[in-house]
Amino acid sequence: MMPKTTKGIETRNRILNAAARCITEIGIEQTSVTQIAKLAKVPRSLVARYVPKKADLLILIIEHWRQLRVRKEISHLPPLEAEIESQTNMTDYLTTNPHFATCVILVYYYSRIDPRMAKYCRQFSDSAEQGAIKRLVEENKIRGTNISRELLESFGVQLANMGSMHLIKRFTTPIKNKKKYDESYNQMVRHLWEKFFTP
Repeated sequence: MMPKTTKGIETRNRILNAAARCITEIGIEQTSVTQIAKLAKVPRSLVARYVPKKADLLILIIEHWRQLRVRKEISHLPPLEAEIESQTNMTDYLTTNPHFATCVILVYYYSRIDPRMAKYCRQFSDSAEQGAIKRLVEENKIRGTNISRELLESFGVQLANMGSMHLIKRFTTPIKNKKKYDESYNQMVRHLWEKFFTP
């Protein structure tokens, strides 16, 4: 249920933030209405009002996160730099909000076994793919390389998938130097980008 008042929006946000933290701390199976209500400091009835089904919880949290995330303006950047900044923006936000990172990873995990979650994850991935393809089309025009739309779309999907795998590995494996790991990823994107556009 989407609230119509400022107070309702604030309450819903507090509930979904609390739910994300519960999932991160004790796991989604153990997360309950009572625990969310306690952490959010609201009555259980309000949690049930805004999250009527536990099956909807992850999707509600991710939608909430996508609304909260402040996207840096990247339209003024060259296409390659915009592609890298888009990924960096996502990584930085999830690093400072690890409870949302946990929920993003869970969405990817459940998409393998839950058709409904898979459909949602596909919509999420489509957005990343379209962004990458748009930047590749711009680069193709700037360079005058006349690469076919089919190849541009194929490489755009590849870049989006690489970005997803980068995030999953970054937040699920013990990486000692994450800054260096991110820099290595960016270097790989630059290399593949230049190789793709070089005759």
